[in-house]
Amino acid sequence: MKACLLPTYCLALFLSMLGTNLPVSAELIPLYVGNSWKYKMLGQRGEPVSNRVIKSARIDGTYWYGMEEWGDLYWVRSTDQGQEEAMNLFDIIDLPDDTKIEKRDVFYRIPKSLDETLEYKASAGEMKARRLTEKVKVPAGEFDVIEYLYKESGDPGDLVMRTLISPGVGIIRFETQDTSAESNTKAVYVLESYELNRPVARTGG
Repeated sequence: MKACLLPTYCLALFLSMLGTNLPVSAELIPLYVGNSWKYKMLGQRGEPVSNRVIKSARIDGTYWYGMEEWGDLYWVRSTDQGQEEAMNLFDIIDLPDDTKIEKRDVFYRIPKSLDETLEYKASAGEMKARRLTEKVKVPAGEFDVIEYLYKESGDPGDLVMRTLISPGVGIIRFETQDTSAESNTKAVYVLESYELNRPVARTGG
């Protein structure tokens, strides 16, 4: 056998031979400027919705990525636990030179196996994460996914979100429902196409 020159590939091959379900990469959503995902909203006509990574910045010695997602801007990065969000930088496009991360949250955490279900506080709500045993089909293809169920209780109603993420690809399906009296709305988005540039995100300083 030839010597393996790509450590990540070798690790993936080794784990697959062992038959483990451990993730070979902490990167759930590939973070690199220019990456983009196009979604179709089920039951609705109109233009597709696009999420994209629009910029990067080095904050507190670590690379963060500005991501447009469902009309909002988030500063996120990949960690060993999953995708972390800088909560105090929500919807701020141009960051001052002295920007600091005052509040952070690993919003999407990674279950280590099919048997593990994670339940934890995320943002202002509760999250449950688990790996699904069957592939999920969307217009862009069939994918292995992690399911994230998020619920934020409030007055007069609740916000419920179901997000399916294929590690290394990104969000392939997103469902949201707002049960407040003013807007009892539900929306479902499915991935139509995506474009991933390389290299992938840097997780360290």
